[in-house]
Amino acid sequence: MILNKHKSICISVSLLLSLFCSCSKEKEEPLLPESTTGRFENTPFKWDFVHPATTEDNMFIGDRNISVNNLYVVTPPAFYIGAAYTEKEFKSSFRSEIEAYKKSIDVIFTFTKPFTGTLEKGSGSSEYRKLLVESLDSQAYKEYIENKHSPFEVKLVEIYSSTDLNKAFPNNDGILGKNLTKAMSNGSKISDVKSKLAGELSSINFTAYMDYPANGFFQDKDNDMRQDNPVYVRSISYGKAAFFVIESKYPYKEVADAVLSKLSLSNVENTEEILKNSTITLFTVADSQQTAEVYRSFIDLDAFLNTPFTEFSYGYPIFCQGAYAKNNAPFRED
Repeated sequence: MILNKHKSICISVSLLLSLFCSCSKEKEEPLLPESTTGRFENTPFKWDFVHPATTEDNMFIGDRNISVNNLYVVTPPAFYIGAAYTEKEFKSSFRSEIEAYKKSIDVIFTFTKPFTGTLEKGSGSSEYRKLLVESLDSQAYKEYIENKHSPFEVKLVEIYSSTDLNKAFPNNDGILGKNLTKAMSNGSKISDVKSKLAGELSSINFTAYMDYPANGFFQDKDNDMRQDNPVYVRSISYGKAAFFVIESKYPYKEVADAVLSKLSLSNVENTEEILKNSTITLFTVADSQQTAEVYRSFIDLDAFLNTPFTEFSYGYPIFCQGAYAKNNAPFRED
């Protein structure tokens, strides 16, 4: 009788423990599935958060032709105001320029007191490079950067797999995403990963641009009307960019809010606790050599956010605008 009573008590305790565990599990966030299936496997890629949204005429090129320190090396092509490419080439790499003489071009640098110059040779990048150096040496640029505040454009997205990462950074056949994946595999790990966040930050220092030509772009007007639709570079915005992946024990939304709080775009009380239970793989690009430095600390992210532009660190091309030679209509990505 005592044995049966003892057995009944054990069964009751077991049932209560089982019920308690079940309730506890219901309150927990599920762990990220160990699946290779991407979130964007069967749907078009789209960022979850973009702030502020740039105009559709501005094309982000900050992830093109980037070397990664100790991982990948590429030589950036010459890229300058007035360079012209076929429509197909303009969409991809800026490597094969159309070799045809252009009319003279007036260039304006958007400092507080604009700096201007004229390109008269009609071909090649040397004249523009010389003008760029002169603009950076000018008193107008020194005054411009003294008290400049450079806001960031922010893009965030939840990802499930490396294929999602490649779609977030598709230029150059997704090489940037592949290098981020490789760097992640060499970094520190955390257990119980509940979310993965990919992000892109960009900040413009200044823009150089040309006025639309009134009577054709090329000296030979037949080149304006070529069948391959020539597109010329009308503006270049110089700045810096960062690309990163955060793995966390916290859900995506909380991690995203923690990142945004660093940019004063969200107010989260437990930011430090969230980031302490997360890891970051961070690529930052801020120089004209277009080489990404690899970091693994949120302190390095803070340093990137808080480092101002200087006379010697002005950035690299991160945005551009193109226009069709035949009618000066703005080029827009599909």
